[in-house]
Amino acid sequence: MQKIPVRVHLRWVFYALLLLLLYTMQTTPGLFGIAGVRPALVAPAALAIAIYENELAGAIYGAVAGLMWDLSAMRLSGFNGVILCVLCVACSFFFIFWVRKTVLNASLVCALALLVQCGLDYLFNFFFFYKDSLYILTRQLLPGTLYTALCCPLILLAVLGIRRACLRGEGT
Repeated sequence: MQKIPVRVHLRWVFYALLLLLLYTMQTTPGLFGIAGVRPALVAPAALAIAIYENELAGAIYGAVAGLMWDLSAMRLSGFNGVILCVLCVACSFFFIFWVRKTVLNASLVCALALLVQCGLDYLFNFFFFYKDSLYILTRQLLPGTLYTALCCPLILLAVLGIRRACLRGEGT
């Protein structure tokens, strides 16, 4: 039986620390705010983990990142957790079966997944409940999604760097 080096298992700890760091950056007042819009940095991190690891890791980190996002978004608790969990599994399967793993492809799929999340957030949290819901969509949700999508390549590179550093010399 071959012994697996500790650093291979440490990548899960590093991913969790990355999520905590991004959550802290995401919730720090005034840190990344532009015209009242802030990015949701934990979502691209969970999607990146789903893309570069497997679907189980994607589901777990997606659910955790979604719950972290729910804490900072002041929305229905668990909504983003469920949505991000499903999106992470879908992205993971998408890259396992159909698409080559490049930063460009991952960034585009990440942006598409964020748009799907934005649409579902708008539909279930604003469309049916607010008279001026289109204003919220165009002034808050879509700019926030675009801002988050622009941060995707950097977060994808960070996740890829953690993966490569921890699996160096393992042949995977």
